[in-house]
Amino acid sequence: IGLFLIGAGTFIAVMGRIARGRRAISWGVPEKLSTNLGFGIVRHPLYASYCYYFIGIPLAMQNYLLIPMIFGVIGYYSITVYEERILEEEFGDVYREYQRNVGMLIPFVGKKRKR
Repeated sequence: IGLFLIGAGTFIAVMGRIARGRRAISWGVPEKLSTNLGFGIVRHPLYASYCYYFIGIPLAMQNYLLIPMIFGVIGYYSITVYEERILEEEFGDVYREYQRNVGMLIPFVGKKRKR
């Protein structure tokens, strides 16, 4: 399971980095919304990959000393919630439609329902 999560995280990260190019919200709100490649799998592919690593590495290494890494998921989840508000304000209905179709950190999970 751990190796699967690491592999999935790496795949999603690579697809997200290719799709993102030079755009990233941490450098300011992007001018254009990316919804392809990694962003078609999850809305936050780089954060999702980190979360998968935080869970996958302790499982793959079978080392109890690495279990605290799992708490990193909480930090990245809180960042995604914050960025979701910014992106929703910036892109409005386009982003809300994207939220309804693509999961936040896990494919198909975390889609927002129509309000």
